[in-house]
Amino acid sequence: MERLAFLVAFSLVAITAPGAFCAKILFAYPIAVTSHTQVYEPIIEALGQRGHNVTVYAGLAPRREMPPNVNLHISKQLENVLSGDSGPLNNSFQTLRTPLNFKMIFNSFDWPRQWCEEIMQDPVYHNLWNASNDTVFDLVIVSSAFNECVYGLIWRDKLPFVLVSPTGMFPWVGYAIGNPSYVVAAPTLFLSSSSNRMNFMERLSNWAISVIYGAIYYWNSAPKTSNVLRQYFPEFPHPNEVTKNASLYLLNTDISMDYPRPLLPSVKEIGGLHCRSAQPLPEDLESFVTKPGSSGLILFSLGSTVKGVHMPPQFRAVFTEVFRRLPEYQVMVLISRG
Repeated sequence: MERLAFLVAFSLVAITAPGAFCAKILFAYPIAVTSHTQVYEPIIEALGQRGHNVTVYAGLAPRREMPPNVNLHISKQLENVLSGDSGPLNNSFQTLRTPLNFKMIFNSFDWPRQWCEEIMQDPVYHNLWNASNDTVFDLVIVSSAFNECVYGLIWRDKLPFVLVSPTGMFPWVGYAIGNPSYVVAAPTLFLSSSSNRMNFMERLSNWAISVIYGAIYYWNSAPKTSNVLRQYFPEFPHPNEVTKNASLYLLNTDISMDYPRPLLPSVKEIGGLHCRSAQPLPEDLESFVTKPGSSGLILFSLGSTVKGVHMPPQFRAVFTEVFRRLPEYQVMVLISRG
């Protein structure tokens, strides 16, 4: 009788207890600059801490320490493309000399093809590709910023996937998933200089930019990427046919910082996920920032893509002269990481 009671109790516990499910997840962002990786890293870290087996394929190594069940596959070949002195992301000061450089905009839509060719020739990716024949991933998380080349594995193995944007919603992704840009009342990702209080011409420009960018992507950029992928996956479709099947789209935006816009239930804002608690500054930096008599601190940085070390002398002279006119402020200029 006691044995029967034990079996009944054990069965009830086994039935009602929540099951532990550790998924095999591929997180791919082979094309990403440093600021983009800051969005992806906390997601990877959290998934690893929850016991999931995460395989990361990237061009830049994470800057934070990851749990032991996060397997990193970092491509030196792509790292050179992203952070070296050659490649489409460099010579930025020459391509960004005007506020609206149409040549640079159009050329940027050819970057995915160039990067896709690099990815498909990357030995790290091929090792991952071959390993996927034996290890079926439960989920793929991929950056929506020009990483359509990863779609080959998703399409071949019919894998569920999640898109993550390092910024806001890219217009072509919005159209593909059925959440087009709300151009009437909210500026698109590429018209950040406007507010939501637009006049007629600003709304017209907002609409035109959204349509033009979407058209260039759909008829120019995406087919080039498809042509590269079809060398390995002969029947690979237009990338939008894959994009529209995304289960979830995560945006690096927040309602407190962005303008209201309608989003599908499958589109979630995760802005600020990478923020951490403030840490004390090193003593020498603290003394510089809090120098007695100073009116404050000016921190000048060009971000992680445009490197200050490559700034032409005439540009540097202009900035130096401007900062010289502000003697009451402490000025800190980030030239280059590392």
